Amino acid sequence: MSEREIVHAMLRQDFLPFLLWAFDVTHQDGQMVEAPYVDAICHWLVSNLSREAARLLIALPPRHLKSFIVSVAYPAWCLGRDPTLKMMIVSYGEDLAREHSVIFRRLLAHPRFGEIFPDFRIDRDTDLELRTRAGGYRRAVSRAGSITGHGADLIIADDLMKADEVHSPQVRETVRRQFSETISTRLNNPSAGAIIVVQQRLHVDDLAAHLLDVGYDSMILPAIAERDTEFELGGGRTWSRRQGDLLIPERFSQEELNRLRRQLSDAAFEAQYQQNPVPRGGARVDMSRVRRHEGSLDPDAYPLKFQSWDTASGLGPRNDYSVCTTWGWSDNSRYWVLIDLWRGQIDYVDLKEMVLHRQRSCDAMRVYVEAADVGRSVVNECLRAGHQWIWKTMPREPKEVRFETNIGRLYDGSAALPAEAPWLEELERELRAFPDGDHDDQVDSVVQALRMIGSNHGEIMRNTDPTTGRPRRSRRRR
Repeated sequence: MSEREIVHAMLRQDFLPFLLWAFDVTHQDGQMVEAPYVDAICHWLVSNLSREAARLLIALPPRHLKSFIVSVAYPAWCLGRDPTLKMMIVSYGEDLAREHSVIFRRLLAHPRFGEIFPDFRIDRDTDLELRTRAGGYRRAVSRAGSITGHGADLIIADDLMKADEVHSPQVRETVRRQFSETISTRLNNPSAGAIIVVQQRLHVDDLAAHLLDVGYDSMILPAIAERDTEFELGGGRTWSRRQGDLLIPERFSQEELNRLRRQLSDAAFEAQYQQNPVPRGGARVDMSRVRRHEGSLDPDAYPLKFQSWDTASGLGPRNDYSVCTTWGWSDNSRYWVLIDLWRGQIDYVDLKEMVLHRQRSCDAMRVYVEAADVGRSVVNECLRAGHQWIWKTMPREPKEVRFETNIGRLYDGSAALPAEAPWLEELERELRAFPDGDHDDQVDSVVQALRMIGSNHGEIMRNTDPTTGRPRRSRRRR
C-alpha cells in the first residue's frame, strides 16, 4: 500500500482522524483545536453506537463544534462506510438544517472523499437530502417539518430548542411531545436503530432533562470541570479532567468565560456553558465548596453506618420517589461520607421490605425515617417486629429552612459527597434545582442525614449498641 492508501485506510477505520480531515477541508479559514474532549466524544460516540438500540445524549457549550461533529462529520463517515444507511437529522429550524446540509454536501463533494470511500456513489443531491446509489440517505428536517412517511436507522436531534424559547412552558412541552411522539418513532427498527440528541442545556425542564429521566446514556461536558472525571479514549488511553480544567483554554480562556458569565447572567451561563440549568430561586448549594471523598465506598470500609429515608408510596410517573441514603464514618478523614443512594417508586408493602433489605445490606446501626405519611407506618411496623435500629424523625421547620440550616455541613468538614458514583450526577442535579425542581426526594434524605450529623451524631453512634441500634447505657425518648 502507498502512503496515501494507508492514510485513507486510517480515515475509514477511525472517526477522530476523519473528523480532523473533514474540518480541514470544510473550514478553509480556520484550524480545528485538537482538544482532549473531541477525542473523548469521538470514542464515546463510536463505542456506544456499536451496540443495538443506543440512546445517547451529548450536552456541550455553544461554539464547541457539537453540530459539526455529530450532524456533519459523523453522518458523512457513517454513510461513506455504509452507503445503505438511512439517517434523519432534525434541528429546530429549516435554516439551521440547511446550513448543516451545505457543509455536509461540501465535504462529500471533495475529490478525496471518493478516494477514502471508493464504494460511495451519490444518486441524488438536493438542499436537504442526499441519497446514495445503494439506497442510503441523509435527510435534514426542522422539528416542525413533515417526517411522516420517512424512516431512519439513525436519528440525530441537534438543538431542537432555541435559547430564546426556553422560558416558554408551552414550547418546552411541545418539543418534548414532538420528540417523544413523532421524531423518536421514526426508527425503521427500534430494537436496533440509534438516536443521538446533542444540545446545550437551557432549562431545568428541557428535553435533555426528560431524556436523562428516561435513561438515555449521556456525556455532559461543562466548560469548566466541576469535579475530577476520567474519560476513555480508546487503545488503553484515558483523559483525566481535573476540577477547574477548561474544555478549550485556547479559545475559551477563564477570562473569556468570566466575561460571558457577566454578559449572560449567572443562570444563563450555568445552563449553556456549565450544563447546569438552575430554576429561579434555585442554586442554593455551591457545588464548588462541597467536600469530596476520594476513597472506597464499600460499606465494609466504614466502622459506623446509618441510613436516612425519605418515603413515598405510589407508582405513577408523577409520583414522588422513596430515597435511602447510606452514610459511613471515615476514621481516617473524621467525617461522614455518603456511600450509597437508592431511589425508586414502589408500593407500601415493597417499601417496608426495601427498608429491611437496605439496612441488612450494609449493616446500618441506625435507620432514620421521617414520621410523615407512609414513613410513620413503616417505623411503627418495624418497631412492632422488634427492629430497634429504626428511629423516626419529626422535623418542625419548612423544607427550605431545613435545607439552608444543614447544607453547610457539606462545606465545613462534617460530611462529604463521593468524588465519583453512578448516582452522583442525578443527586447533584436535584441539589442544584432545589426548591423548584420536579423532585426533591434525594434532597430531603440528604438534608435529614445532615441534620442528624449536626446533632452530635458521631458521639451518638459511638455509644450505640450495633445489635439493637439503641444507646448502650440509657434509652432515649423518641
